[in-house]
Amino acid sequence: MRLGGAQTLLFGLAMLLAPARALAERGSFTLEGGGAVRLGSVGPSVGAGDAVMGTLGGAELTVRYGFTNRLEMQASGFWDAPAAFAQPRVTVSTPSGDVAGALTQDVSRWGAAVGVRYAVAGLVWRIPVGFELGWAHTRAANRDLLDTSDPRAPVSRLTLADGSSDALLLAPFAGLEWLATDHLRFSIVPRLEVLVGAASGSTVGVIVPFTVGWSWYWFPGGD
Repeated sequence: MRLGGAQTLLFGLAMLLAPARALAERGSFTLEGGGAVRLGSVGPSVGAGDAVMGTLGGAELTVRYGFTNRLEMQASGFWDAPAAFAQPRVTVSTPSGDVAGALTQDVSRWGAAVGVRYAVAGLVWRIPVGFELGWAHTRAANRDLLDTSDPRAPVSRLTLADGSSDALLLAPFAGLEWLATDHLRFSIVPRLEVLVGAASGSTVGVIVPFTVGWSWYWFPGGD
């Protein structure tokens, strides 16, 4: 039976995208990286005031090892580029008394975590769930406390040095992963991130990473 041009193209795409076999995770190492967006609350890095919602964007890199066909251990690192935030009502204590105003700051983050991941369903399209525990370093630069009584012409009331804080990171996650081949995979695995012990108190965010991974099978049970 001869195939037409359109049929040949569809057949070729199916052969290209279909995994050579269902799944072989045990004994595998996977390197995965990509971009990520964080949507969540950011508190003032100095003084007292309310947190505001905002976004940060950056990159992530993860290394995983498969203990079974579905259970993996992982270690990851992340970096978020500086983004401008403004808290409208912040009070800062100084030797001469309290100073109130709108705090502007450029916030960036980096950190690392270890965790466990389990594929609860799927072979080619999988649903991974898991949990990460780690550390996050948040840096606030270009901090200024402004008098915004005239929004058209804010006046600096207090210029502050750059500051930073470290916090415990807790992050459950669940998402979707596509094994395009035995080695190549694409995933979107959002996680809920809680920072405990930051200078501004606990902050909560949702991280949505878009990653590409490649797997090697070096041990018995792998490819």
